[in-house]
Amino acid sequence: MATAIAFALLIVAGTLTMINFAFIPSKPLLPNQVMAPTATNEAGPGNSDENELIPNTFNEKELAAYALHSKVGPYFTKIADKNGKKKKLFEFHDHLSIGTLPVYDGVNKTSSIEAQGRCLLPADPQLILTVHKIVGRFPELLKYFQKDDLQGIYFDDVGGKTTAIMPYLVKLTDLNQIHLINTDFANCDLPALDSFDNLHIIRIGTANQLDDALLARCKCLPELRCFGLQSPSEISSVLEIFSHSDKMQRLDLDKVKLAKEDLVLISSIANLRELSLKNIPVTAEDLRQLATLKNLKSMSLEHCFKSDDQHSAALKELKTLQHLNVPAEM
Repeated sequence: MATAIAFALLIVAGTLTMINFAFIPSKPLLPNQVMAPTATNEAGPGNSDENELIPNTFNEKELAAYALHSKVGPYFTKIADKNGKKKKLFEFHDHLSIGTLPVYDGVNKTSSIEAQGRCLLPADPQLILTVHKIVGRFPELLKYFQKDDLQGIYFDDVGGKTTAIMPYLVKLTDLNQIHLINTDFANCDLPALDSFDNLHIIRIGTANQLDDALLARCKCLPELRCFGLQSPSEISSVLEIFSHSDKMQRLDLDKVKLAKEDLVLISSIANLRELSLKNIPVTAEDLRQLATLKNLKSMSLEHCFKSDDQHSAALKELKTLQHLNVPAEM
C-alpha cells in the first residue's frame, strides 16, 4: 500500500502546524469511529487495514490541517439522479465531519447526517449546516462551499471569533439565516452583515458589548423576521427600527440592557408573535405595556422577576397568549 512519507508545514488559524504524514495513506480515509453508511451518506467505513494507519494521536489541529491539505475542489460536485429524484452530491472530508445536515421527507425533517464523506442530499433550496466545534476553531474548513450551497448556518456553542469566521461567511451570499451563539463577536464585523441580501434570521450570542448605533446601520434589519441577541448591550436604536417593521415576528433577548422606553418600542412591533426576555428585569408595568401586542402568541420570561401578586395580575392582561413560560414558583 502506498503511503506518503513526508512532513508538511501548513498554516492553520494563523499558526504553523507541522504534520508527519508517514502513517497517512496517500488518499483520505475514514477513521475507525466513522458512522456506518446510510441511505443518504454514501461514504462507507473504507478498508479497515487502511483505517488503522490514521494515527489515533492526531489532535484537532492536525486533523484540520490534514483536511485542508488533502481537499481539492468544492464540496458540492454535481446534481445526481437517484431513483428518479434529483439529489445534490457533496464530497466532504473523509476523515472528519464538519457538522450535521438535515434530511427532509417532503417538508418534514426526518433526520440529520454528518457532513462527512460522500453525501447525497435532496435538491432542496434550503440546506442548513450546524457546524461542529472544529469549524469554530478552524473556519477555513468552510472555504470549499460555493456561494449558493448553504441557506443557513449554525455556530451554536462551538466558540470561535467572528474576525476569523466572517471572511468565510460573507462568501456564502445565499444565506438567509445566521446563528452565531457564544462567539467572540467583534463590533468591526457588524458591517459584514450587509453582505447578505436575503437574511431573515439573525441570532448573536456574545459576552461582548455590541455598538447599538453600528448594529442599527445594518441594512438587513428592516427585512428580518427573527432577531436574537444575547449580550450585555443597549439596543434602543435597533428596536426603533423593528418598531416600524411589519416583518419582525420573533424577538429573543437575553441579558440585554433594556431601557424603559424600549418596552414601548417592543410593544409597537405590530406583527410580533414570539417574545423571549431572559435575565432582564421586567416590572408589572412593563407587562401591561406588552399586553398591547395584539398578535403575541408566545412569551418567555425566564429569570425576569420573582413571583408576586402584581406580576400575576399583569400577566392575566396578556389575553392573546397561547404559551407562557414564567418563573417556576408562579
